[in-house]
Amino acid sequence: MKLTSKEAKKIIESARGKTANDGWIDHSICVGNSAGIIAEALNKKGYQLDVDKIITLGYVHDIGKMVGSFDSHVINGYEYMKKKGYDEEYCNICLTHSYLNNDVNCTAGGIPDDIPFRTEFVLNHKYTIYEK
Repeated sequence: MKLTSKEAKKIIESARGKTANDGWIDHSICVGNSAGIIAEALNKKGYQLDVDKIITLGYVHDIGKMVGSFDSHVINGYEYMKKKGYDEEYCNICLTHSYLNNDVNCTAGGIPDDIPFRTEFVLNHKYTIYEK
């Protein structure tokens, strides 16, 4: 199932006041908006990117913070998006945003030593231009 930036923003905004800290919501909106600006610039250079999709991915990358502990937001977000039936790329961004270059040690989200699926995913997933 596809997701639009308007729908994604509505979902994350619905969590205001319901999690330990609303900073992740403002951060996610900033990431989505910034990613959209970058995508527009890339399109002017000849890329053919779906700007709304990129904004959407920015909005939902930390959505796991809406449904569980902030420490486990990477896997929580992936599982939440899967359960809701969203297309793989919307699920995957929850994992890929924390692990650069398929390196489980190059992380913004904690080394994945406790969840084998996450480790295997990070090591073997081919990052899309949207995830990069």
